[in-house]
Amino acid sequence: MTANAQCLANRVSAGALPDGTPRRSSAPVSGICLAWLSERSGLRRYNPAMTSDLASGARPAAALRIGRLLRESRWIAFVGVAVYLVLILASYERADPAWSHQATGATVANAGGRVGAYVADILLYVFGLSAWWWGALFGYLIVAGYKRLADATLGQDATVLDRRSLLALAGGFLLLLLASSTLESLRMYTLKAALPLDGPGPGGMLGSVMSGLLEAQLGFTGATLTGLLSAAIGF
Repeated sequence: MTANAQCLANRVSAGALPDGTPRRSSAPVSGICLAWLSERSGLRRYNPAMTSDLASGARPAAALRIGRLLRESRWIAFVGVAVYLVLILASYERADPAWSHQATGATVANAGGRVGAYVADILLYVFGLSAWWWGALFGYLIVAGYKRLADATLGQDATVLDRRSLLALAGGFLLLLLASSTLESLRMYTLKAALPLDGPGPGGMLGSVMSGLLEAQLGFTGATLTGLLSAAIGF
């Protein structure tokens, strides 16, 4: 006798008709019969483990969506900062209100407004023409961030802009910034540029200090070679 027939016979003997009509009876029904009846009626028992597996599978998916949203938001922020830096540096006017000097003009010519005039003044005062490297930095972050988003979409491991590459990027950028400002103060003293700081070259305060230190220790030629090597390494 099959399990189904045995279960049906047990139901009849326990007080149930073959068509499923129940009768009052206290006879026990075996676990096999209960499982067969559940399958026959289309019911499934509640399985906490199954619910846990479904929930644990939903959590990583939600975390991945949130992570992707944050990466996209960061990339959009890089684009905004890069465009803003280019605008405020390109539209810099010494007559605008600024941190390094007082201005009597009531109007602000800078494309970034009064805040943009102050930020551009600080960058150009400290770094000179090398302040444009900040725009180049965010341009690189835009390209690298786009590649990282593309790798994440394809399911590949993103090695761009990870912790190690960010540390290398920061160190190289600082070295390039120092070298560029130094070379501008050493070699570009004939270049006339509208900058907040009037100095021997368009290297800003950083370039003026670094060029003076290197020239005093290494001489003019040695300081120039050191600046070129540092710029090549940083780049």
